Amino acid sequence: MGQDPCRPNPPLPRTTLGQLCTTSSVSRSRLAATEPVLEPGSLVAQLAQRCSALDHCNGLLLVAMCRYEDLRRVTNMFILNLLTSDLLFTLTLPFWAVYQLSHWMFGDLACKLLTGAYFTGLYSSMMLLTSMTVYRCVIVVKSRWTAVPRRRLRYAWAACTASWVVSLAASVSDAISSQVQEVENGTFTCEFSLGTTNEKLGYYLQVSLLFVLPLIIIILCYSAILRTVLVTATRRRHRTVLVVFCIVVAFFVCWAPYNLIIFVLSVYTPVDCGVKQRLHVVFIVCRIVAYAHCFLNPALYMLSHSFRRHSMLSSYNMKNIK
Repeated sequence: MGQDPCRPNPPLPRTTLGQLCTTSSVSRSRLAATEPVLEPGSLVAQLAQRCSALDHCNGLLLVAMCRYEDLRRVTNMFILNLLTSDLLFTLTLPFWAVYQLSHWMFGDLACKLLTGAYFTGLYSSMMLLTSMTVYRCVIVVKSRWTAVPRRRLRYAWAACTASWVVSLAASVSDAISSQVQEVENGTFTCEFSLGTTNEKLGYYLQVSLLFVLPLIIIILCYSAILRTVLVTATRRRHRTVLVVFCIVVAFFVCWAPYNLIIFVLSVYTPVDCGVKQRLHVVFIVCRIVAYAHCFLNPALYMLSHSFRRHSMLSSYNMKNIK
């Protein structure tokens, strides 16, 4: 691929390390043929290819949720939307895997659409997890407020709708600013960079609002939950809170390093090429950890009591049919 060897590979929101090294651009395919060392970026491609198999898993989970679960329950409604968000995110990964292994060959429109879908999935996960945590906090701490089922459903519908609207609006700027660029004859990239001061300010604000602020809200909510749930909650409520807590922790453990390195690369531009290459490796590792999140969510859903119950029932029915 004809990218600068010191430049992070996409998807990377509105940031670039620029032309970092003075070495000539070398095609990734030719480089792979002459160098036996495995590049860190190729690990991302392998992980993304495996994540694409999770599209089927997420699809199965969506079918199971719609068929077996009571979607009038607010927690199930949130999980259904989270599964949709995960599916949207993982659908884009095979394209980034091809890009990693070769170059961008899908055109400018696909570059914008896939970038938008990628960040819509990412942002909506943050928003939905925050909404679900706030809901669990209100359920535990202010149980009288949620005594009316219709009030719960109205809150869930409003929270899910707002999460998708905000996510779509935030990802539009990412999609518009992404573009295909030719770096050498027949070799193209799909990327976008920070330009003016206003664009940088907008990006920092977006990161703060869509990652840091939800993290603060979630920490405050679980602090309130822990003060209440250990004293008054039933065993079932303990289990529900634990499932939601595990989903939230898995998301932020996976995505916090990725967002942190993106912020560092946006505000810090080292001069030494060796430092830039090391930052590139750190970025790749953080992205691998972030992509690992698409393995964790389906595992957490399938380990839940209700999903295992439906799975065992389905297996029993299949045995009886045979």
